Amino acid sequence: MDYVENWDVPLAEFYRVLKPAGRLVFSVEPATFKIIEQVHEGEGSYFETALGGMEWRGFAERLWMPSYRRPLGVMVDAILGAGFVFRGMLEPRPDERFREADPEEYERLNRMPGFLCFVGRKPGAA
Repeated sequence: MDYVENWDVPLAEFYRVLKPAGRLVFSVEPATFKIIEQVHEGEGSYFETALGGMEWRGFAERLWMPSYRRPLGVMVDAILGAGFVFRGMLEPRPDERFREADPEEYERLNRMPGFLCFVGRKPGAA
């Protein structure tokens, strides 16, 4: 969802196609870290949705991937505004098996989450 400027349309469509009591689970990069970094550099405000991006390095050549950062409250309000019941937010930590694959990234992700997972539920009986 980081790559979508306006969440209204996709959230409405998720809501439409889900059965009653169905769950919506999606992840985003933690907005607070991107925003704090940019605000410290004198760019923008925590309270605005703004276009940013990052360099993806997992390809033959590096690729700039645009994405939107938004305040946490805006994200939760969008979920609620689409009609979902907010069921929570997870800040996952890496599995111990990841330590062997990438010890440096494992340590970083144990200090600061790499992404947030949101859970919403469509009202109604299953």
